[in-house]
Amino acid sequence: MLIGFALMVLWSFAVSAARANSPMATLSFAGDRTFGTVNGDNSSVRFPAVYRRSGVMDYPFALVKRYFDNSDLSVVNFECTLTRASYIADKQWYFKGDAGFASIFPSGGIGAVSLANNQSFDDSQPGIDDTVSNVKKAHVPKFY
Repeated sequence: MLIGFALMVLWSFAVSAARANSPMATLSFAGDRTFGTVNGDNSSVRFPAVYRRSGVMDYPFALVKRYFDNSDLSVVNFECTLTRASYIADKQWYFKGDAGFASIFPSGGIGAVSLANNQSFDDSQPGIDDTVSNVKKAHVPKFY
């Protein structure tokens, strides 16, 4: 993940430098974001508690938001559901977050969200339906 992020930042610098002399578009990508509990564990080291302690609306993107803001489009792969659905996936890892966490995307400079991954149905159809609805309420396009 860290290597992928570093490559994204370097690529963004290269494209931004070239952009000054060319009609290019700058795209930024970040992968595998989760904004929730892990397997129902809501302890102090999990995202909800860390997010609340941060006191920063755009956490976890605060330190990289400038790169996203300087891109024409920034996309993340969101590996979590934003739902209150009670279904528990029969799998080793499942992630669930509060509906309000969808506002982190626009606050963090994210312009689109991919839900095309193995965690999107962690809470079955109601979970993905809620996630899609909550991302839409945050005015962030999504794709599968």
